[in-house]
Amino acid sequence: MSFRIDRVLKIPRTGAEIGAGREPIDRLPVSGNGKASSAAHEAHGSDFDYLDHYERDAHVFDYFATSEDPATVQESVRLHQTILERIPAGTTSVLDVGCGSAWVAAALTARGITVVSFDIASANLNKALARVPSEHHVAVRGDVLSLPFKDESFDVVISSEVIEHVPYLPGYLDNVLRVLKPGGRAILTTPYDEKIQYSLCIHCNRSTPQHAHLHSFREDSLDNLMAAHPGVGLRAFTSANKALVYLRGYTFTQHLSFELWKLVDGLANWLLRKPGRLTFLLDKQVTSGL
Repeated sequence: MSFRIDRVLKIPRTGAEIGAGREPIDRLPVSGNGKASSAAHEAHGSDFDYLDHYERDAHVFDYFATSEDPATVQESVRLHQTILERIPAGTTSVLDVGCGSAWVAAALTARGITVVSFDIASANLNKALARVPSEHHVAVRGDVLSLPFKDESFDVVISSEVIEHVPYLPGYLDNVLRVLKPGGRAILTTPYDEKIQYSLCIHCNRSTPQHAHLHSFREDSLDNLMAAHPGVGLRAFTSANKALVYLRGYTFTQHLSFELWKLVDGLANWLLRKPGRLTFLLDKQVTSGL
C-alpha cells in the first residue's frame, strides 16, 4: 500500500491544505491563546522559546549553502553515507526529523521511498520542497517534542545532528520511538563527546552555548533514558577521526570508496581514539502479540 500523509497525521489535512500545492503542512502545537506553544516548556518548565529561536535562525543561517571548507564538505559526505548505509532493505517511508538541507529527501525519493521532511522552521521546509519537488516528498512543520503523527507510522526515523539541540531528551526519544513501526529503526547522529563552550549573549546578557548545543554524548549516554523503552535495542558507533581532519587527511580519503574510507577511519580511531561523530541505532522490536 502506498504511503499517504493524511493517514499518518494526528489531525488530517484540511481542504485548504490539500489545495495549497507543494507547501509545508503546519502542525506546530498551539496554546490556548492561539499562539505556537513549546512542548519543552510544558514538559519541564523551560523559559527558552526554542520554537521562535529556530524559526528566526532559519532566516539568518542558510542550511542549504555549500560550505567552502573542503574538510567540512567531506565530513558531511561521509556522515550522509554512514546514515544511508544503516537504512534497512525494504524501507518505504522515512521521517527526517530536523531535515536541514533536505539531503535525505534528495537521496531517498530517487529510490521511490517516501520522505517526510520535518522541521521546526517553515523557511527550511519551503526550501526543502523547492530542492526536492517529488511526489514522494512531503514537508511538515512541527515540534519534535510533540510529533503530529500517529503511532507506528514510519519504517525509519532519521534525526541527524538534532539531539544535541533538544531541550528535553526524554520527550524527544518518546516521540521518535512512538511514531516508529515495530521492526523499524531510528538513526540518530551527534558530535562525539563534545566539550560544550559558552559565550555571553550581547542581547540578553546570559551565558549561551555555542552552536545552540545543549548536550554532549558518548556511547553510553542514552542507556539510562532507554530503560523506559525495554522493547528497543540500542547500539552506538563512532566515526570521523578528528586526527584525519586536523592532518588534512581528507585530501587523500576523499578519493576512497565509502568501504575503504571506513577501514582507514576505523584504523585511525584504533591508533588514536579521537572520533568526531557518534551514531545511535534504535531498533524497535516486533512484538509477538501473545
